[in-house]
Amino acid sequence: MELLDRHSLPDALDEGAPQGSLPYLEMLAQALEDGVLTHDERIMLVELTDAYEMTPDDVEAAHRGFLLALAHQAMDDGRVSRVERHELEHIAEVLALDSLLVRNTLRRAEQARSYRLSQGLRSLPPNWMLGEPLRVGDKVVFTGCDPRLRRKLEERAERLGVRVIGAVSRRVRVLVTDREFVGAKTEEASRLGIRSVHPDQFAIMLDYLQPAVPARRSVADPSEIRRWARANGYDIGSRGRLDTEIVSAYNTRTK
Repeated sequence: MELLDRHSLPDALDEGAPQGSLPYLEMLAQALEDGVLTHDERIMLVELTDAYEMTPDDVEAAHRGFLLALAHQAMDDGRVSRVERHELEHIAEVLALDSLLVRNTLRRAEQARSYRLSQGLRSLPPNWMLGEPLRVGDKVVFTGCDPRLRRKLEERAERLGVRVIGAVSRRVRVLVTDREFVGAKTEEASRLGIRSVHPDQFAIMLDYLQPAVPARRSVADPSEIRRWARANGYDIGSRGRLDTEIVSAYNTRTK
Protein backbone atom coordinates (compact mmCIF):
# COMPACT_ATOMS: atom_id res chain seq x y z
CA MET A 1 0.00 0.00 0.00
CA GLU A 2 1.32 3.42 -1.01
CA LEU A 3 0.68 5.26 2.24
CA LEU A 4 2.11 2.45 4.36
CA ASP A 5 5.31 2.47 2.31
CA ARG A 6 5.83 6.14 3.23
CA HIS A 7 4.50 5.94 6.78
CA SER A 8 6.53 7.25 9.72
CA LEU A 9 5.32 5.33 12.76
CA PRO A 10 6.31 7.95 15.40
CA ASP A 11 3.77 10.33 13.85
CA ALA A 12 1.06 8.05 15.28
CA LEU A 13 2.22 9.02 18.78
CA ASP A 14 1.45 12.66 17.98
CA GLU A 15 -2.06 11.56 17.02
CA GLY A 16 -2.76 9.91 20.38
CA ALA A 17 -1.20 6.44 20.15
CA PRO A 18 0.24 5.38 23.55
CA GLN A 19 3.98 5.91 24.00
CA GLY A 20 4.65 2.19 24.40
CA SER A 21 2.73 1.11 21.30
CA LEU A 22 5.43 1.47 18.63
CA PRO A 23 6.38 -2.25 18.55
CA TYR A 24 2.69 -3.09 18.12
CA LEU A 25 2.29 -0.48 15.38
CA GLU A 26 5.38 -1.75 13.58
CA MET A 27 3.93 -5.26 13.43
CA LEU A 28 0.53 -3.84 12.44
CA ALA A 29 2.07 -1.87 9.55
CA GLN A 30 3.89 -4.96 8.32
CA ALA A 31 0.74 -7.09 8.54
CA LEU A 32 -1.34 -4.53 6.64
CA GLU A 33 1.00 -4.25 3.67
CA ASP A 34 -1.12 -6.74 1.72
CA GLY A 35 -4.35 -5.07 2.87
CA VAL A 36 -5.59 -7.88 5.13
CA LEU A 37 -5.09 -9.18 8.63
CA THR A 38 -4.99 -12.95 8.63
CA HIS A 39 -6.02 -15.09 11.58
CA ASP A 40 -2.37 -15.79 12.43
CA GLU A 41 -1.47 -12.10 12.20
CA ARG A 42 -4.30 -11.17 14.53
CA ILE A 43 -3.10 -13.76 17.03
CA MET A 44 0.44 -12.34 16.88
CA LEU A 45 -0.90 -8.83 17.45
CA VAL A 46 -2.92 -9.98 20.46
CA GLU A 47 0.17 -11.69 21.87
CA LEU A 48 2.10 -8.46 21.44
CA THR A 49 -0.54 -6.47 23.30
CA ASP A 50 -0.24 -8.95 26.16
CA ALA A 51 3.55 -8.70 26.15
CA TYR A 52 3.42 -4.90 26.35
CA GLU A 53 0.42 -4.86 28.72
CA MET A 54 -1.74 -2.83 26.33
CA THR A 55 -5.37 -2.48 27.41
CA PRO A 56 -8.25 -2.51 24.89
CA ASP A 57 -8.35 1.28 25.19
CA ASP A 58 -4.62 1.43 24.40
CA VAL A 59 -5.14 -0.71 21.30
CA GLU A 60 -8.01 1.46 20.07
CA ALA A 61 -5.95 4.62 20.68
CA ALA A 62 -3.04 3.06 18.78
CA HIS A 63 -5.30 2.22 15.85
CA ARG A 64 -6.79 5.72 15.79
CA GLY A 65 -3.36 7.36 15.98
CA PHE A 66 -2.09 5.09 13.21
CA LEU A 67 -4.99 5.95 10.91
CA LEU A 68 -4.90 9.69 11.66
CA ALA A 69 -1.17 9.84 10.94
CA LEU A 70 -1.79 8.18 7.58
CA ALA A 71 -4.63 10.61 6.83
CA HIS A 72 -2.46 13.65 7.53
CA GLN A 73 0.32 12.13 5.45
CA ALA A 74 -2.07 11.72 2.54
CA MET A 75 -2.67 15.49 2.62
CA ASP A 76 1.04 16.37 2.47
CA ASP A 77 0.88 17.27 -1.22
CA GLY A 78 -2.36 19.22 -0.83
CA ARG A 79 -4.70 16.63 -2.26
CA VAL A 80 -5.84 13.08 -1.57
CA SER A 81 -5.95 10.73 -4.52
CA ARG A 82 -8.74 8.22 -5.01
CA VAL A 83 -6.26 5.41 -4.28
CA GLU A 84 -5.15 7.06 -1.02
CA ARG A 85 -8.73 7.64 0.11
CA HIS A 86 -9.64 4.04 -0.66
CA GLU A 87 -6.58 2.84 1.27
CA LEU A 88 -7.52 4.91 4.32
CA GLU A 89 -11.13 3.73 4.28
CA HIS A 90 -10.02 0.13 3.85
CA ILE A 91 -7.62 0.35 6.82
CA ALA A 92 -10.38 1.91 8.92
CA GLU A 93 -12.62 -1.02 8.04
CA VAL A 94 -9.94 -3.63 8.82
CA LEU A 95 -9.24 -1.98 12.19
CA ALA A 96 -12.98 -1.68 12.96
CA LEU A 97 -12.77 2.11 13.17
CA ASP A 98 -15.59 4.45 12.18
CA SER A 99 -15.09 5.54 8.57
CA LEU A 100 -16.17 9.03 9.66
CA LEU A 101 -12.80 9.32 11.38
CA VAL A 102 -11.11 9.36 7.97
CA ARG A 103 -13.68 11.61 6.36
CA ASN A 104 -13.60 14.15 9.19
CA THR A 105 -9.80 14.21 9.28
CA LEU A 106 -9.53 14.76 5.55
CA ARG A 107 -12.31 17.34 5.66
CA ARG A 108 -10.47 19.34 8.33
CA ALA A 109 -7.23 19.09 6.41
CA GLU A 110 -8.92 20.26 3.22
CA GLN A 111 -10.61 23.12 5.06
CA ALA A 112 -7.22 24.20 6.39
CA ARG A 113 -5.79 24.10 2.87
CA SER A 114 -8.70 26.13 1.46
CA TYR A 115 -8.36 28.68 4.26
CA ARG A 116 -4.65 29.12 3.54
CA LEU A 117 -5.30 29.53 -0.16
CA SER A 118 -7.96 32.15 0.49
CA GLN A 119 -5.79 34.04 2.98
CA GLY A 120 -2.55 33.79 1.06
CA LEU A 121 0.85 33.18 2.63
CA ARG A 122 3.09 36.21 2.94
CA SER A 123 6.83 36.35 2.46
CA LEU A 124 8.92 37.02 5.53
CA PRO A 125 9.59 40.75 6.07
CA PRO A 126 13.20 42.00 5.72
CA ASN A 127 13.38 42.71 9.47
CA TRP A 128 12.19 39.24 10.54
CA MET A 129 13.63 38.57 14.01
CA LEU A 130 11.87 35.40 15.15
CA GLY A 131 14.26 32.81 13.77
CA GLU A 132 13.08 29.79 11.79
CA PRO A 133 9.49 30.49 10.70
CA LEU A 134 6.53 28.20 11.19
CA ARG A 135 5.51 26.12 8.20
CA VAL A 136 2.29 24.45 7.17
CA GLY A 137 2.16 21.03 8.82
CA ASP A 138 4.47 21.95 11.71
CA LYS A 139 3.53 20.60 15.13
CA VAL A 140 3.29 22.85 18.18
CA VAL A 141 2.48 22.38 21.85
CA PHE A 142 0.92 24.87 24.27
CA THR A 143 1.48 25.08 28.01
CA GLY A 144 0.03 27.63 30.40
CA CYS A 145 -1.14 30.88 28.74
CA ASP A 146 -4.40 32.75 29.24
CA PRO A 147 -7.16 30.22 28.46
CA ARG A 148 -9.09 32.51 26.10
CA LEU A 149 -6.00 33.61 24.19
CA ARG A 150 -4.73 30.05 24.05
CA ARG A 151 -8.00 28.75 22.63
CA LYS A 152 -8.03 31.53 20.03
CA LEU A 153 -4.46 30.80 18.93
CA GLU A 154 -5.03 27.05 18.85
CA GLU A 155 -8.10 27.44 16.65
CA ARG A 156 -6.30 29.82 14.31
CA ALA A 157 -3.29 27.53 14.08
CA GLU A 158 -5.48 24.55 13.19
CA ARG A 159 -7.32 26.57 10.54
CA LEU A 160 -3.99 27.38 8.92
CA GLY A 161 -2.77 23.79 8.95
CA VAL A 162 -0.43 24.00 11.95
CA ARG A 163 -1.07 20.92 14.08
CA VAL A 164 -1.58 21.49 17.80
CA ILE A 165 -0.71 18.36 19.76
CA GLY A 166 -0.59 17.55 23.45
CA ALA A 167 2.87 16.13 24.14
CA VAL A 168 6.38 17.44 23.56
CA SER A 169 8.63 15.32 21.34
CA ARG A 170 11.47 15.85 18.88
CA ARG A 171 8.87 16.32 16.15
CA VAL A 172 7.54 19.52 17.77
CA ARG A 173 8.63 22.80 16.21
CA VAL A 174 7.88 25.20 19.09
CA LEU A 175 6.44 25.30 22.60
CA VAL A 176 4.04 28.20 23.08
CA THR A 177 4.19 29.51 26.65
CA ASP A 178 3.91 32.78 28.55
CA ARG A 179 6.53 31.36 30.97
CA GLU A 180 4.31 31.99 33.97
CA PHE A 181 4.07 28.24 34.53
CA VAL A 182 7.01 25.86 34.34
CA GLY A 183 5.97 22.23 34.19
CA ALA A 184 6.86 18.95 32.54
CA LYS A 185 6.28 20.25 29.00
CA THR A 186 8.64 23.19 29.55
CA GLU A 187 11.31 20.96 31.04
CA GLU A 188 11.04 18.41 28.23
CA ALA A 189 11.20 21.13 25.56
CA SER A 190 14.33 22.53 27.20
CA ARG A 191 15.90 19.07 27.35
CA LEU A 192 15.22 18.46 23.66
CA GLY A 193 16.34 21.94 22.59
CA ILE A 194 12.89 22.92 21.34
CA ARG A 195 12.32 26.64 21.05
CA SER A 196 9.84 28.34 23.39
CA VAL A 197 7.89 31.33 22.07
CA HIS A 198 5.53 33.77 23.75
CA PRO A 199 1.89 33.73 22.55
CA ASP A 200 2.37 37.20 21.04
CA GLN A 201 5.34 35.92 19.04
CA PHE A 202 3.38 32.86 17.99
CA ALA A 203 0.61 35.09 16.62
CA ILE A 204 3.18 36.90 14.45
CA MET A 205 4.59 33.56 13.28
CA LEU A 206 1.08 32.60 12.16
CA ASP A 207 0.81 35.94 10.33
CA TYR A 208 3.85 34.91 8.30
CA LEU A 209 3.25 31.17 8.03
CA GLN A 210 5.41 29.67 5.29
CA PRO A 211 4.66 26.80 2.87
CA ALA A 212 5.50 23.27 3.91
CA VAL A 213 8.77 21.83 2.71
CA PRO A 214 7.75 19.17 0.17
CA ALA A 215 8.34 15.67 1.47
CA ARG A 216 11.03 13.92 -0.47
CA ARG A 217 9.63 10.78 -1.97
CA SER A 218 11.34 8.02 -3.81
CA VAL A 219 10.29 7.58 -7.42
CA ALA A 220 11.52 4.00 -7.39
CA ASP A 221 9.21 1.03 -7.18
CA PRO A 222 8.98 -0.23 -3.55
CA SER A 223 10.02 -3.71 -4.69
CA GLU A 224 13.23 -2.24 -6.13
CA ILE A 225 13.98 -0.55 -2.80
CA ARG A 226 13.38 -3.84 -0.96
CA ARG A 227 15.77 -5.69 -3.24
CA TRP A 228 18.42 -3.01 -2.71
CA ALA A 229 17.88 -3.00 1.06
CA ARG A 230 18.22 -6.77 1.37
CA ALA A 231 21.34 -6.76 -0.83
CA ASN A 232 22.90 -4.14 1.43
CA GLY A 233 22.19 -5.84 4.72
CA TYR A 234 19.14 -3.91 5.90
CA ASP A 235 16.64 -5.74 8.08
CA ILE A 236 13.25 -4.89 6.61
CA GLY A 237 11.24 -7.57 8.35
CA SER A 238 9.46 -10.62 7.10
CA ARG A 239 6.80 -8.52 5.36
CA GLY A 240 9.26 -6.13 3.70
CA ARG A 241 8.40 -3.04 5.74
CA LEU A 242 10.07 0.08 4.30
CA ASP A 243 11.13 2.37 7.12
CA THR A 244 11.81 6.04 6.43
CA GLU A 245 15.52 5.48 7.12
CA ILE A 246 15.74 2.77 4.43
CA VAL A 247 14.03 4.93 1.80
CA SER A 248 16.33 7.82 2.71
CA ALA A 249 19.40 5.58 2.42
CA TYR A 250 18.19 4.36 -0.98
CA ASN A 251 17.66 7.93 -2.20
CA THR A 252 21.19 8.96 -1.19
CA ARG A 253 22.98 5.77 -2.19
CA THR A 254 24.82 7.40 -5.12
CA LYS A 255 25.82 10.54 -3.26
